[in-house]
Amino acid sequence: MRFILLLVLLGVSSLFAINSVYALEANYESIDLSASDSVDLVIMGNLNNYQSSTRLILTIVSPDGSTNDYDVRTSGKGAFSETFTITNDWKYGKYSVTGKYGDTDLGSTSFVIEEPYDPRIGMITSPKSTEIIEESVKTPEKIVETSESSEIPDWVRNIALWYGQRSVSETEFINAVKFLIENKIIVVDSLTAVESVPKTTESTPEPTKVFPDPNVDPQTYVDRYLNEQSYRDWFERNYPNKTIYEVVGLPEPTKVFPDPNVDPQTYVDRYLNEQSYRDWFERNYPNKTIYEVVGLPEPAPSVTVTTPTKKSDPNILSNSEFDVVFSDPDQYKGRWAKISGEIIQIIKDSDEISYVITTSSSADLSKRVWLTTSNSNLDLQEDHCYVTEGKIIGGIDFTLYLTGATSVIPAIELEKYKEISCLDAKFPAIKSIKVDQTQTKQNMKVTVKTIDIADEHTRVFVQVENLGNPDQFYFYGSESIIIQDKKQFREKYLFGVTYDDVESSIPEGVIESGYIILDPIEQKSFKLILKGSEWLNTGYGEYAEHKFEFNINLK
Repeated sequence: MRFILLLVLLGVSSLFAINSVYALEANYESIDLSASDSVDLVIMGNLNNYQSSTRLILTIVSPDGSTNDYDVRTSGKGAFSETFTITNDWKYGKYSVTGKYGDTDLGSTSFVIEEPYDPRIGMITSPKSTEIIEESVKTPEKIVETSESSEIPDWVRNIALWYGQRSVSETEFINAVKFLIENKIIVVDSLTAVESVPKTTESTPEPTKVFPDPNVDPQTYVDRYLNEQSYRDWFERNYPNKTIYEVVGLPEPTKVFPDPNVDPQTYVDRYLNEQSYRDWFERNYPNKTIYEVVGLPEPAPSVTVTTPTKKSDPNILSNSEFDVVFSDPDQYKGRWAKISGEIIQIIKDSDEISYVITTSSSADLSKRVWLTTSNSNLDLQEDHCYVTEGKIIGGIDFTLYLTGATSVIPAIELEKYKEISCLDAKFPAIKSIKVDQTQTKQNMKVTVKTIDIADEHTRVFVQVENLGNPDQFYFYGSESIIIQDKKQFREKYLFGVTYDDVESSIPEGVIESGYIILDPIEQKSFKLILKGSEWLNTGYGEYAEHKFEFNINLK
């Protein structure tokens, strides 16, 4: 068996020297469902000429020739990915994937869903499998030749390259060679019987490396142990009294989790301090927190809640009380007003300066106030927002420049002012929360600084840092969600105000800060979910999606 395989390898090795590059890539070339109920296949790529209005369509052709089209969303820089969950409902065989971006062809890629494995021989249970692996042969006159009419598929070329780099298992490579023989792309003939050569090499960790490697996902070792007999034999020789789960640091699936005899805080400590353990937990319990699973109460976040209060002095009129002034300004002469808004017009006369400030978050013409002062040293600027204070001096006739329409608006003798953000001026917070919580996944570090709950919306100020991904990563502010009372609250667009938001594409070493605006929520506890993704610099095109969950407990 091994003798034939070695001869085939020698005969075809020169055929696999080319490593082609494509616009489309898949995170798997070969999918084996014998050890799992499902596998997430990711088709991904990057567009050179990104246009937001152009559709990207992926077409998947099944082994039986049927096709399915999928609309794919792209990021602002043209990167795209689409995840397909492969289950036993999918047909076994080769699938091809093509992409089209508008009128531009993006090339193709492919993947194979392997047939179920027979544990007695460790290969696919098709009639030809045992013929290839177990056939006794004679000393060959001619071992391998290629068919002139057939071309080696690109997915086979890639598997051959990755096998040489020890990135795929021997089983996957044997399947690729078997595919070539079965489809007569290479021809094996004129073979005479010889004794099979036993396998002399083992698929084991390199002796110069630490095992387990802290930079490798522990689940990788478990998957190899479950699916590769030679790897399992090597492990059991070297660790005769331990399980693979003990050595790589993952809980054994056959054990009760959490173990009632283990202090629950032990699990929490591992989750907080070990990235691999946290990744394992989130794969197996995607919709729960570690505290829920181990039965501990979630600690209240270190947040400071500030609820703005109204002035106790009834003679001071703020924005919320100022609506009555607009109807009859003269009735409120001499009253002190403290209002916030945006300066939309500056009028300079010889002996005074006047400002028009709007207290409305929209273009409501009836919510304008005239501010007048004889102090020429004031530095209020148009399109900036302020808290202003002074006495009401009655109403004045105000004429709109564009339409000529005239109305009576309140006038205030300006005494004090302070510049603030236009978000705070137009949408005063009814509850402010200082959060300062940070989570890090791979190269993405996310810090939630503050959360403000206003009548019209909820605004979250975040800071996102690329710790070391040279290919940049993507932060999806538009996919942020708040969950409260089993309801979800999503992104909301604000009109009539400008504010800093977070750039979606963040290069290495850059820190982005800004607001995420979501639907208004109630003043009680909630969960905030933020999302991002990145291509990991592992050499294998690994794609990682990150989810950050912040539990905000309000009393």
